[in-house]
Amino acid sequence: MKDIWLFGDRLTAAGFRLAGVRIGDGGRAAEWLANPPEEAALVLLTPGVAEGLPAGLLDRARLRLRPLLMVIPDVRGRERPADIAAQLKQQLGMAE
Repeated sequence: MKDIWLFGDRLTAAGFRLAGVRIGDGGRAAEWLANPPEEAALVLLTPGVAEGLPAGLLDRARLRLRPLLMVIPDVRGRERPADIAAQLKQQLGMAE
């Protein structure tokens, strides 16, 4: 069975741990993403961890087919990922 991993703050990690998600050390996320284990199917990052990654690493990790990568809000909603769809609509002149 493939694994789901989360790299984020302790409070967010506690909730995901209850659901059976494997928890990684946020400080080692860059090292882990550079060479993820074969059994990893999905990687979740909170924005705080994602912003701390070296330039370009997040983009390279997203381009790989495995594992899939998502940036999700933290449990308190204090840090939210950028709304890519809204930014794209604004840049294309389609924003309301």
